[in-house]
Amino acid sequence: AQVQVKIFDLTGNQVAELCDFNSTPGDNEIVWNVGNLESGIYIARVEARGEQQGVSFIKIAVMK
Repeated sequence: AQVQVKIFDLTGNQVAELCDFNSTPGDNEIVWNVGNLESGIYIARVEARGEQQGVSFIKIAVMK
């Protein structure tokens, strides 16, 4: 499936697009360098497009 991961702050502003790629079956890993972000809560929107489609939202806490 084509997978896209975008990060938003709590006001809805997009702060990063981590990836947009064709994933392979099984476990996949994405590394995100948060060095340029302030401490706070962010929302990751993970969207899969293909035979099996779906959208998930993940709450992420960044603490420095």
